[in-house]
Amino acid sequence: MNNYQWKNSLNWFKKVAKVVTMYDEQMEATSNIPKRRALRGERKYPKQVRKQLIDFVVRKQKYQQDLETFGTRNSYSNKT
Repeated sequence: MNNYQWKNSLNWFKKVAKVVTMYDEQMEATSNIPKRRALRGERKYPKQVRKQLIDFVVRKQKYQQDLETFGTRNSYSNKT
């Protein structure tokens, strides 16, 4: 992953994590059960996006390592 992609992914992750933290703080601040349920429902999508971003970065790093391992080949197998 080049430096720009890494910074861009990191910026997105920070923004989404900030939104999730905001919802967490709002949920802790209220004791109204229906409002907490509504906040939990609103928090669901940002949490899913955060998880997808983490998964994307991990997969992208693994892909880069695999490409380095392959070299000029298309797979791990050593055709001789």
